Amino acid sequence: DGSPTDIDKRRPVRAAAVPARLLSGGGMTAPTMTGRAEVLKVFRYSEAFTVRQDYDMLVRVAEHHKVANLPDVLHFHRRHAGQVTETKIDRLAAATKQIIGYQIERLGLAATPDNLDRHYALPRLSKPKLRRQGTAVTADRAYLDWAEDWLRAIDQANRDKGVYDPRALDHLLGWFWFRTAFKVSRVEGIGVWRAFSRSSLARLAPAGVAVRLSRSAAAPGS
Repeated sequence: DGSPTDIDKRRPVRAAAVPARLLSGGGMTAPTMTGRAEVLKVFRYSEAFTVRQDYDMLVRVAEHHKVANLPDVLHFHRRHAGQVTETKIDRLAAATKQIIGYQIERLGLAATPDNLDRHYALPRLSKPKLRRQGTAVTADRAYLDWAEDWLRAIDQANRDKGVYDPRALDHLLGWFWFRTAFKVSRVEGIGVWRAFSRSSLARLAPAGVAVRLSRSAAAPGS
């Protein structure tokens, strides 16, 4: 309606952190992306995608070049009911999962439909929009158990293949593990935190949470 919101989206600044963040389905804001012409002429938008072409291109660019974000907020984005993120929500989710699947397979893991649905839910668990996106994942103990096994598998696969910066990936996995436990605990109760603390992933959580909080603290007026 023309009124500014208090939403301030912060992206990872360090070049080493962006590729790992791409595993969550984001890492940069499309309208702000710039690059060298000789690079963008090679990594063009793929005609295989009608949505999320920017995300697909960024994943491919990040395999061969450094990508990073500026620490300052320089872009203001207008939100409205007619934008693609509202009118093509299911297609956006399907394309995002496909591109995440490509990254998962680079690690040598199985990008099955079930794994992709559950992985896609990691930063979106319990959000009302999740079901509208065609992803029926419940915040329960079974999901927590899956998340522990899955995140540990990603960690081990990266240790074997060295696809992502280990520190940046640890921060992402730690944040996912904390966030999943928090969301599940709201349904299953405080006992979830015992399972959280027993996991080897718990050692990654403090740094992952600290990184997220530091981005929030950097927001204007906070």
